[in-house]
Amino acid sequence: MRARSKGGADGIREEGELYPKDSEGFLLNPTSAAHIQEPWTPAVEEARELVRRFFGDRLHSLYLRGSVARGAARPNVSDIDLIVVTWGSVRASDRVWCGELSAVIVLHHPFVRRVDVSLTPLEHTVYGPVQFRLKLSSLFLWGNDLRPGLPRFRPEDEAALQYARTLGWDVGHSLVLLRGSPNAKELSRIRMWIGKTLVRAGFELVMAEVEGYTTDLYPCYEAFVARFPDRKADMRRALELAAGADASLDEAEELIVRLGLWLSAAVDRRFSLSRSPNDMRLDGAAKAPAVLELSTSEVLRSTGEAPPRLRAISSEKGEPLVALRIGRREVRLPRSFLDFMVGLCGTEGDFRVRDALVWDRTMPPAKAARLLASLVEWGMLRRITLIG
Repeated sequence: MRARSKGGADGIREEGELYPKDSEGFLLNPTSAAHIQEPWTPAVEEARELVRRFFGDRLHSLYLRGSVARGAARPNVSDIDLIVVTWGSVRASDRVWCGELSAVIVLHHPFVRRVDVSLTPLEHTVYGPVQFRLKLSSLFLWGNDLRPGLPRFRPEDEAALQYARTLGWDVGHSLVLLRGSPNAKELSRIRMWIGKTLVRAGFELVMAEVEGYTTDLYPCYEAFVARFPDRKADMRRALELAAGADASLDEAEELIVRLGLWLSAAVDRRFSLSRSPNDMRLDGAAKAPAVLELSTSEVLRSTGEAPPRLRAISSEKGEPLVALRIGRREVRLPRSFLDFMVGLCGTEGDFRVRDALVWDRTMPPAKAARLLASLVEWGMLRRITLIG
């Protein structure tokens, strides 16, 4: 499938294509050093040298991924996406330095929107999603190239779920960022990031039927709306945000809640995803005591209900779930909702089930009540049982 190659009045480029495949149906890597266009070459070279200088002997290998590596980068729109594989664990100072790297590259090359660095310890390259990114979406820049020794992948492989896997957390985290009163530049970055995430996760929901893989936004959009025409308007708006369209904070938040929660629930119903390195600590959820709590008593004040409580349970298959109790009603929630709540409450990736969650008190109680009610309407809640 190859989309039309033209630009729309709304800034959307109606172009893109699926990754190539070999005769056996395995995906092929579309990146190439020859695809890096001017003026991106000097920016990539400077970023590579700065990474090498900072990490030194701790740098196992360095890769470039995304639109720059595929020759589809757009000045003032595209990022430089790097994967840094390290010997040993990642340090807090490494993350601070990556922010400084982005600022330096943007200063020297103003057409670069930002530099996004994925810091990956070598031990994490045993996980399928990480191997998929390296094998099929990355261009080797320096070090010990891992790609020749990695397995081949087809579009139907679970490892191909690059955006759907963390969608629940991303939806919650984006709402936290929007409620943080971002300035105009930050708001633009949030809108573009979550817009791209929604469009690409939507494609992954239908990827098996398409029998192909892509991260190009327009073919992702076309494939999704062909199978979910009733969601066309919302996904079109997400595509516009991904392309840099303007939107008020309230409009962006409403779209994220409306489309993001529905899509997260649809992904959760369709796929049974294995745990990623960042959420391994959640595997004990079924055995955890009932101490997971939304602690503010005013969350559902407008409904007259008692404060909601979350407790860890397990499904019939033994997979971790959470139960949300509101008064006498208990609702059992899929994993994507737990990811969403972790993001919504601003909890970091090392969240453990036995930690307490505190509801963001900046959310008005009435708005919180509407959000919880909407979860039922949008199919986010799997099952409701009455207690007592």
